[in-house]
Amino acid sequence: LCRSGEEVLAGYLRYLETYIEGQLSQLDLLVFEEDPLVSLCLSSCIACGKDVSEKGDYQLNLGLTGVGLATVVNSICNMDRLVFRGGSRTMEELEKARRENFRSDLVLREDLINGDRFGCDEEEVMELANRILRTASVVVEKHRTAFGGKYKFGLSSPYYIIDSHGLPAAFD
Repeated sequence: LCRSGEEVLAGYLRYLETYIEGQLSQLDLLVFEEDPLVSLCLSSCIACGKDVSEKGDYQLNLGLTGVGLATVVNSICNMDRLVFRGGSRTMEELEKARRENFRSDLVLREDLINGDRFGCDEEEVMELANRILRTASVVVEKHRTAFGGKYKFGLSSPYYIIDSHGLPAAFD
């Protein structure tokens, strides 16, 4: 059981590294369809006489997109503030309320909503987000695609909001 927000973050970063490693392993197994039009536009494909879907004498970069950064940052900040620093709540209370979608504790829900927020230029919140992003970037930068190219890490937010319907509540 974690005893500080730093321990929560450390556990999350370990999970994140393992998760990204797994996703990159899966990307290496992808089989691409032939694309003659794109292949005609790449001098490296023309030079080696291979389609872009084959491993030729070129390097193909691929991207990995992370979603939900704000939820993770806000949740860790809220756990740290309410449980570890303030001591006004326990992790058991937070988890029970989350499982019930906060219907049983509207005061806690409001407190979580009004906590430190991602995107509000608070230095501690920005540093937390940057630590998460640096961790993801370091893991991604260690790998090359099956085509010899680089993996690029980026962020997205719009779709995960739509895709999150039906998922349990978070601590933000």
